[in-house]
Amino acid sequence: MARKRERERVVVSFCVLSEQKKIKTLNLEIENLTDKKNYSFSHGTMPLTNLFKNCSYYWGFAAFVSYFVNHPNYTSPPADRAVFLFALAILCQLCNARAHVILANLRPPGKSTGYAVPRGFPFDIPLVGGLTCANYTFEIYGWVLFALATKTVAGFLFIAAGAAQMALWAKAKHARLRKTFDGLEGRERYPKRYIMLPPFF
Repeated sequence: MARKRERERVVVSFCVLSEQKKIKTLNLEIENLTDKKNYSFSHGTMPLTNLFKNCSYYWGFAAFVSYFVNHPNYTSPPADRAVFLFALAILCQLCNARAHVILANLRPPGKSTGYAVPRGFPFDIPLVGGLTCANYTFEIYGWVLFALATKTVAGFLFIAAGAAQMALWAKAKHARLRKTFDGLEGRERYPKRYIMLPPFF
């Protein structure tokens, strides 16, 4: 029994480190690609100067989570559960990537003005309705799944810190879009949408 438990701990530890690296790398690549455009479609919510802050946040928490996952007293969840949750987390990050691609292409090439309401999956989800900040929603869901897979307090602290910051950005963006698309003078009216994390926010 002890040998099986140790083998399971090693498998989960390997999966955690491997998946943590994949998810963080995927997430940073998404942000770096869109940072290069400096979100020319919005008001520059991710300028290049934030790159250092983001890298510190992601890699600092990666070290924090890794410390506990590799600690000799770490009790891992069952390996099959961890792998399933990691797979769902990667799926969420791919939805996050799709949201970033849609946002990056809202303006026609060569245009410096104008803005459109983001549409399509993951901004429009059947049964849920719409999301203003689908990119934040799927990033948060992905990291919640990651925290459940690692079963560490450090993982939940990581997502709490990130979600708090994203909630502030999302609220400001939602207010800005509702003001821009007010339905007056021939402008489109912004559709009724959740800000992020339906049905809570």
